Amino acid sequence: MKYLEVKNNENITSINDTDTCLYLKNKVRVTTYYTSGASGYQNYGAALDSGKACALAYDMSAVKNAPFDWYVNVSIPILDRKEGEAYLYVISSKHEIPITNLYEEKIGGFVATIRFACHKNENIQQLLEGLTIYVYSTDIPNDGNVGMQVFDHDKNIVFNSNKYCLRIIDVVNKIYNIGVEYKKEEFTVPKRQYNTELIGSTLVRTTTMHGNTNVFQTAHIGEKTIEVVPEIYRKEMFTNRRTNYLNLFVCDLSNTQDFPVDVNGHI
Repeated sequence: MKYLEVKNNENITSINDTDTCLYLKNKVRVTTYYTSGASGYQNYGAALDSGKACALAYDMSAVKNAPFDWYVNVSIPILDRKEGEAYLYVISSKHEIPITNLYEEKIGGFVATIRFACHKNENIQQLLEGLTIYVYSTDIPNDGNVGMQVFDHDKNIVFNSNKYCLRIIDVVNKIYNIGVEYKKEEFTVPKRQYNTELIGSTLVRTTTMHGNTNVFQTAHIGEKTIEVVPEIYRKEMFTNRRTNYLNLFVCDLSNTQDFPVDVNGHI
């Protein structure tokens, strides 16, 4: 802080003139249309609410005795991001759904990919329609005629009260140190419930191998709950020598329901 600092009732700094807040830039939902063949989902197409196409892929689980039958990847093109701008992705869901990954990758251009697990008898259409991807940006617009704006020493805007800023209400940060063997329950985060209208979560995790143990964690995200479950926990013949971690930011998404969805068909 140099000139301004605002703290909440828990004495935690929420705004100052040296840190940049993240604002809600895009909100995207996916609608998918598919036909099923004799051996599963063979012909399919996907679109966003705007009607713009996005990539959708079904992967049959190749792991013996896997806890799920299918893994669904939804990839949304990143076209609006400026040079120097950074994104943070937050997922919300109307239905409790196991999210296995959320990441950026380069397929031609950059895309944001969400990966979740399901069973053959589940309604994929319903699960997808319940998912919303919130895109938060570091590039805060300087607009609006009322409210409060905060600038840093270089006159860059770091907070704008006219925008929906990221509100983190809980953090899950678990470190699994190299050379330490952990029990299955230590890869679990018991279900947490939040007294708010709607939550979302980020998801960052490293490899599924810790030492010689294959640990497949999924984040079960609901409208007001989150839980992390190790769906697979078993010993393997090879060893991965690295420290692993799981990191979740649980975000309060209350009052964002009226934020426009999928204006451009990309993020």
